[in-house]
Amino acid sequence: MILKKYIYKLNDFYKEEKRFEIEIIDGVGFKAAKYFDIPNNNWKLDKLVPSVLEARKLCKTIDQVGS
Repeated sequence: MILKKYIYKLNDFYKEEKRFEIEIIDGVGFKAAKYFDIPNNNWKLDKLVPSVLEARKLCKTIDQVGS
């Protein structure tokens, strides 16, 4: 299950680093400021694994109801 593998790896990273953030930087032919007024963002991921697993479970339930 790719989703589980990814969220557990992300969760391990978060536990070790105690933060998760991105920074959008300039690149070849790309100026970040042209598209983004805030180039940095960060999130708390304390409940990442149970939240994603619950959301996945809900989506599967909705999918089964629609069948």
